[in-house]
Amino acid sequence: MQGRLEKPDFLLFSSGELKEEYISIPKESRAASNAIFDVILEAKACSIPIDNKKIKGNPHFQILRYLSSLKKDYGFLSNGRTWCFLDNSKLTSTKVFYEIDLEAILEMDAEEALEDSLVDELLCKSRHIEALIEISL
Repeated sequence: MQGRLEKPDFLLFSSGELKEEYISIPKESRAASNAIFDVILEAKACSIPIDNKKIKGNPHFQILRYLSSLKKDYGFLSNGRTWCFLDNSKLTSTKVFYEIDLEAILEMDAEEALEDSLVDELLCKSRHIEALIEISL
């Protein structure tokens, strides 16, 4: 974006070597080096909803803006309680690929969590997410 420096909270790398390569770039030149990292993670305070249904000041739109301007396909958005995996690789109106209510999962007792289809679905989706990230690399 012209005149705007996008600064996501975290950059995720597919290997330690790529992370080291990025770190070796002088800080003033890193803004032009977005090809090295793979995924963006934007973190918010626990009290901030990750989608407040507003246009201005909405974390959901913030990470979509980061993904678009940095030309990245995948990102995570979290306030610690809720985690969203976003897929910006396709032109669709829905960018949230998967959303996890971690708070609800952690409130379950172990037996209930094992029986709950949400945990099964989470494990299945996590394998799918790993495959998507691997394919994009």
